[in-house]
Amino acid sequence: MADQGLDLGVRARLAGGRLVLNPAARVTVTGTGPAAVPTRASAHAYAVRRAQLHRRLVYAPAPVVPLHWLSLLPLALWRSLVQLVGKRPAAVLPEWAAAVAAAVHLPSVAKARARLRTSRRAGWASVEPLRVSGSELRRRLDDGHGSEQGAVSELRFFSGGGAWAVLAALVVGIASFVSLLAWPAIGGGGLLPLRTTVAALWRDAGWGQRGLGVDVIGPADPFAGVIAVLGTLWPAAPSYSLVLLWLLALPFAVLGGWFAATRVTDRSGLRILGGLLWALAPTFLTALTDGRPAAVIAHLLLPWLFHAASVAHRSWGAAGAASLLLVGVVACAPSLAPHWRCCGRSRSSSPSPIASGTAPCAWSGCRSPPPSSSRR
Repeated sequence: MADQGLDLGVRARLAGGRLVLNPAARVTVTGTGPAAVPTRASAHAYAVRRAQLHRRLVYAPAPVVPLHWLSLLPLALWRSLVQLVGKRPAAVLPEWAAAVAAAVHLPSVAKARARLRTSRRAGWASVEPLRVSGSELRRRLDDGHGSEQGAVSELRFFSGGGAWAVLAALVVGIASFVSLLAWPAIGGGGLLPLRTTVAALWRDAGWGQRGLGVDVIGPADPFAGVIAVLGTLWPAAPSYSLVLLWLLALPFAVLGGWFAATRVTDRSGLRILGGLLWALAPTFLTALTDGRPAAVIAHLLLPWLFHAASVAHRSWGAAGAASLLLVGVVACAPSLAPHWRCCGRSRSSSPSPIASGTAPCAWSGCRSPPPSSSRR
């Protein structure tokens, strides 16, 4: 069956032949026989993976075949982990069975390589027209910006005016906070200069002494981790990252609102309107003028959370991104956690990301009494 898994088109091209499509041709397929693909899920997965590994060993150049053979079991281990993360445990055993079978059945590989070598009349360049380009493969595997069927709609970020809206917001943002260009740090309201080194920021985001009382040791507030990530973006002077945040807050808000609107509408005007309305939200502008970094960062992350969570049910990459964004949003605005738990409907609505970010504080609060309590 492994020999029958060889692609007929590839073998015909290597033999110097060509395939001609006949629109009037009819192909009869039977579900039984030695060449039939198994219908059972595990047997089908084994057959497909076995054929893939066999073709890899047969088509590879001779010096590379030992490397492919040595990589069979490590690759099976890696793919098994991927299958478990993707919640497909039924594919783990077929993966290992196919790897072991490909590693053991070397005589069939030798026979197939011998037949390919004797029938080959053309080089591998003749097979190039049959291969899918990298961009085409990414387009087919993209789970999507568009419909549930995976059709990818055009963003039209430049042609639709989204880039011009972001550029206009950048000009307005710099004009509104032009004095910040000469400042090494920003203060006032809830803003204070950050630590002078990135290492100190991450120490504050971990476990240590807290300013809640005398000799109070415990975990940091989750928002300290957000500040540590923000300060890391400008390691030479972490406090200057807040200055840049205030200068770029308006264009980032327009950009996030525009991308969130792409999940709702294909009309360029409505996308621009969504970005502008999100950037001109009174709560966001008030947070900028009052110097409240948590509210500003939460406002900037929310549209990206919506953008990722809206397709998290059909993409593990989007689900992972939504989970990380959810941790950042809840760290900035803990009051949003109950609402997300009640209204979430996607893979990223699992409470585990939030629990992982807030567990140290919750455990410390349950373990020890508040610093102000006293025994009588």
